[in-house]
Amino acid sequence: MIPLKGLRAALRHVKKPNPTSLWTRILAVAVTENPYTINTKIRILLDLKLGDFPSLFAYADAMSQTVYETPDEHFRMHQLAALIRKYPLEPSLSGMNPEEKARGTFMTAEHRCKRVNQRILATRRVNRDRHWKLIFQMRGFIAFVLGDTPPLSSIYRASDFTGGAAIGVHGNATNFARKATSDVWTCTSRALSHSFGALMENFHLCELLLAQPGKSVVCLDSALLGQALRDRVKCVHYNKLAFVPKTAKTHRSIAVEPLLNSFVQNGIDKTIRVKLLKVGIDLRYQSPNQEMARLGSIEAENPYCTIDLSSASDTIATELVSELLPPEWFDLLDQTRSHYYKDGATIRKYEKFVSMGNGFCFPLQTLIFAAVCHACSRNRGITNDFRVYGDDIIVRQEIAEEVVAKLRDLGFLPNPRKTFLKGVFRESCGTDWHTGVNVRPIFIDKPLDSWGRIYGLHNQSLRRETYVREYWRPIRDLLFKLVPRIVRLVSYHDPREGEDDSMGLNPWETKDVIDGAFWVPIDVFMCGKYVAWNAHIQNWSYAILRSAPAVDPAFIPSRSESNSLIYLIGALRGSDSTSPFTLRYSAQTKIALIN
Repeated sequence: MIPLKGLRAALRHVKKPNPTSLWTRILAVAVTENPYTINTKIRILLDLKLGDFPSLFAYADAMSQTVYETPDEHFRMHQLAALIRKYPLEPSLSGMNPEEKARGTFMTAEHRCKRVNQRILATRRVNRDRHWKLIFQMRGFIAFVLGDTPPLSSIYRASDFTGGAAIGVHGNATNFARKATSDVWTCTSRALSHSFGALMENFHLCELLLAQPGKSVVCLDSALLGQALRDRVKCVHYNKLAFVPKTAKTHRSIAVEPLLNSFVQNGIDKTIRVKLLKVGIDLRYQSPNQEMARLGSIEAENPYCTIDLSSASDTIATELVSELLPPEWFDLLDQTRSHYYKDGATIRKYEKFVSMGNGFCFPLQTLIFAAVCHACSRNRGITNDFRVYGDDIIVRQEIAEEVVAKLRDLGFLPNPRKTFLKGVFRESCGTDWHTGVNVRPIFIDKPLDSWGRIYGLHNQSLRRETYVREYWRPIRDLLFKLVPRIVRLVSYHDPREGEDDSMGLNPWETKDVIDGAFWVPIDVFMCGKYVAWNAHIQNWSYAILRSAPAVDPAFIPSRSESNSLIYLIGALRGSDSTSPFTLRYSAQTKIALIN
């Protein structure tokens, strides 16, 4: 029998390692147990001993900006840099203020958009623009993709509440039920008509708005619906600027949209994504970008080049979008976006067209950057051979420099750290390739403050290539020994089984991932404290931790309310949880017995 009761008590009472101390121990093991130069070892260990984290981060930045001669050296140096740069160290220790850095980047992007807007307005007045040919070709491409008129009925039918935060519904509880039953629905005044049209196409929300206690029949009268909507809507004229962690050095700026604006933006997003399929861009998949980046790192003649932009969505100037989009499409997007943002107590007008957090930001920037690639291909008289996924752009080398130049002309800023037009390294959509070898490092971007995260970090390297597993072997040993045996859960895993390094990827990435226990060889597994042979089924039984979304306490299904309308809607929408309405950032961790 497996002593689960004792395990539950141990998980509650055994003290976890201090996350920052554990991170520094991992760094020390990584640099001492792997073949780094003596200078690198001394520099890292000395900075750790002295607690000189600013120096440590400066050294990591320098390493991360270098392309090394061999895949092995490149991975080794960039892995060390990633272990340092991505860890969310407290600002009091790092000596940096990531939020202020992100705010400065945001304001710089706003200033850049302001200059682009002024330039476009000035050239429009005098009817002279040296970029007129580029704009003309981009406009034709975008019109071909979108069509002249937005299909409002399709957009309205596709509109829906997302799981993210909105003005009025934020924090941990942002599920559909919280938004649909909120007493106040925020919306900008210009988006009200589109919000009404979208709600009319959503029978479930209409029923919620018009339902009356004790009555099972709902009259879908547009006048009644309009009055119910007016009673619930609160008009705002801004979204809220916020910041989320990115690296220890800087955060990422986002904006929290009004609730009904995001509702309609979601429908626009889905519609543009479908229309992009017309030109072979499928935003459901990153694999085409990843494969083209791999090819670019090994091709000798006219290879694929990867281009990345700094603050891509924050540098899409309003007047540029006005120049490029068909008038009716621009009006729709302009009416459903937020024209102002609120930062603390200050409200300012946007110079950019969309911010990160706007529902249609991602497909819109994809469309604009694809139009630049198309225009440059047409100028050279060559067939389109490019791929765009957000701000990840891949083009052939023969037009790469022209694409970079045209992007600058339109106000965008190619990121020199992530743009690779020559050499043997390419980066795109979360993959790094050096001469065809996957050299993507493993990141620690969350504090190691739970047993599950420690198990997960241990297992992550086992999903990668042989040389990555070998680099992480001493770190895995450290993590395994650090966890007391009384809470040391194990699961059988053979890293050689089904190995396939033909594309630098391993089949474990598509299989079920077990981060509720250490993945270990069979001999270590059989010695596990919570492992036993089950004679009844002739198989091993063992305990792991299993996480599931925490149920929103305001919407716990019960027998007495089993026919409540909101629960019926939740059931029809489907869910991978036992309840359709869960909390955003919370999870329930339970012990599961595997047979």
